[in-house]
Amino acid sequence: MREALVRQRGRGLITGAADDGPSKPAGPRLDIDQHHRAGGAGAEARRRRGGLRAVRNGHRGQRPSCAPVLAGSAADALASLLGVRRGLDHAPGQAPLFYGILAAAMLIGLAIGLSGINPMKALAYAAVINALASVPIMVGMMLAASNPLVMGKLVITRRLKIVGWAATGVMAVAVAATLANF
Repeated sequence: MREALVRQRGRGLITGAADDGPSKPAGPRLDIDQHHRAGGAGAEARRRRGGLRAVRNGHRGQRPSCAPVLAGSAADALASLLGVRRGLDHAPGQAPLFYGILAAAMLIGLAIGLSGINPMKALAYAAVINALASVPIMVGMMLAASNPLVMGKLVITRRLKIVGWAATGVMAVAVAATLANF
């Protein structure tokens, strides 16, 4: 990894703080105002280094590698929920629904990536949606964990009920505060 950082540092993308050896400046430092005026770090790197060559190994070059991982985990979770054969160790003919879900997830990710949606705003909306979903899930979990018909002899103790309901209450307050300020 150190060698990769050193190689990228020479392209002007990493300043070299992670290197053990003497640090060589990668070029003029980019202050935040200059960054916004130039249209982002990618635009500044392209201007200084000439086209996409400098951005190729930078942050934008790493983003596509996460799409297959996220699509694979989504496909695995959905195929597991549906109870069908799943996993990349099976050929597409052996697990067609899994591979169909995988392809659909990849295409959805590609469409979102090309749509121009601001990823930071999307992250904020996703966090709010997750927070909204968490309170009913926590309530359901507390009701199920406290019910002897569901849990049998393994119901949670009084102390865990108190802690669990307190955490559920804190989460509900946090969601209410988030919605009030959103």
